[in-house]
Amino acid sequence: MPEYKYVYHYRYEEKKKMLHYFAALRIIYFRDFPYLYAGSFEYELGYLQNYLDDPKSVFITIQKENQILGFAAGGSFANLASSFGNVADKFRMQGFEPQKLFYIGEVIVRSSSAGEIYGAKLFKKLVHFSLDYHFEGVVFCQENCSNENKNVDQTLKNKNEKFKRVFLKSGFSDPNINIEVSYDSVENDNSIKEKTHTLKFWYLNYKEIIFKKFGFRKEFI
Repeated sequence: MPEYKYVYHYRYEEKKKMLHYFAALRIIYFRDFPYLYAGSFEYELGYLQNYLDDPKSVFITIQKENQILGFAAGGSFANLASSFGNVADKFRMQGFEPQKLFYIGEVIVRSSSAGEIYGAKLFKKLVHFSLDYHFEGVVFCQENCSNENKNVDQTLKNKNEKFKRVFLKSGFSDPNINIEVSYDSVENDNSIKEKTHTLKFWYLNYKEIIFKKFGFRKEFI
């Protein structure tokens, strides 16, 4: 049977070839809950360009029979944080040094491709990559679907709470850093309306956690 394989794209030209596919995949993925994002191709290409401009970034694709089933992207938080306004300043105010942090920006697997399993593997591979570049920690963010949001189905709220429990148990910490972003969102009737969303940031400290709780050794990744 054909094996799944992971392909790393480091160089500018290699990453550039993937932009249009990744832009389309992001629009499809983030249109679903909890993001409900009505994305534009033009914006996505501009956003992904930040990864091309970052010399410490990487795209990782999971492939089977030369078909891309998903991808992950990450890079220097100091270089990529500009996409989130003043979030780098918020980290500095809490004693973090953005240039020492690795930002995991995307982990997207097509739903028909055992998304949770391969998504977790892609996430670990980004962590492994960041270790090779001697970053001191990992940062990523998620849509904050709190129980205060009355427009969110309770089943999905429960899923969000489960996500938080798993990551806290695994060693991630909540630095209580949130930002608000506005973008065109898909309404229940499929109309488009600009809405404000809250993104919550999570942090993992390598020195204290990574080998103790995650076992991110090379033989496991």
